[in-house]
Amino acid sequence: MQDIRSYIENLFSIYENSPYIENLKEEMILSLSQKYEDYLSEGYGSDEAFGKVIREFGDISEIRDEIEDYQLKSTPKKKKPIRFLKDGIMTLSVAVFLYTGLKYDMWLYNWIIFILAAGINNLIDYKMS
Repeated sequence: MQDIRSYIENLFSIYENSPYIENLKEEMILSLSQKYEDYLSEGYGSDEAFGKVIREFGDISEIRDEIEDYQLKSTPKKKKPIRFLKDGIMTLSVAVFLYTGLKYDMWLYNWIIFILAAGINNLIDYKMS
C-alpha cells in the first residue's frame, strides 16, 4: 500500500500541490489500493500484485493532459503589458487631437492622428503575433 502511495506521489511530483491535484492523487491511490487488495485476496504475492496493478494502470499521458488543461483553465488570465501600451497610444491620440484642434484650430486635418494611432496599434499586433 505504501508502494502505491509512493508511486503516485512520484508521478505527481512535477505538479504544484493544489486541492485538485491532491484529490486526484487520493482517488488514484484508493483505486489502485483496492485493486492491489483484490489481487492479494486472489492469491498473488505482494510484489506480483503491485506489478500487476502498475501494469494495468498503464500510461498516464491522458491524466497529465487533463491536469494541464485544468491548470490552464484555472489560471487567471493576465492582461499582457502590451495592451496598456496600445490603450496609451489611443489615449494619447485623443489628447493630441483635442490639443491641436483647440490650440491651433486644425480640426480639418487633425483626424489623421487616429489613422496613425490605428496603424501603430496594428503594427504592434503584427510584431507580437
